[in-house]
Amino acid sequence: MIARSFKPAIAAKAKPNFARSEERVRDIKARPLSDAERTKFIDEWRLCQRRFIDDPAAAVEGADRIVTEVMRVRGASVDDPYDLVNDICAAYPEHAIDYREASDVIVRYHRGLASTDELRKAFVNFRSLFDEMLGHEEELKRAS
Repeated sequence: MIARSFKPAIAAKAKPNFARSEERVRDIKARPLSDAERTKFIDEWRLCQRRFIDDPAAAVEGADRIVTEVMRVRGASVDDPYDLVNDICAAYPEHAIDYREASDVIVRYHRGLASTDELRKAFVNFRSLFDEMLGHEEELKRAS
């Protein structure tokens, strides 16, 4: 009975957060990267990818930083990790589960609980999201 009484309160609180997230996502998707920004992120990604062989954990953290920076440049509020996760999941719903899993691997790594194979999978998940983030740029340019 107690759990039922909390559900409406949780749902009521989630609706405004979701609405704000949808609004931020519209703004994010409306702001394409410049050619210089796009080139910078691609170059950073390549360096990050090369780093994986020698330091998988640093490469995964770098991949997370690059994804976060792409979101920041496009107008997302990255100061609140909760908002960032919601914005990424709303903007790229097909990557939501993989993004959350990759982020969880970073947390587990810092606790000494993530394997190299988990770091590899997290990196692949970030890569897929990164490709999607920059792929939308090409669609926007073609539509212009």
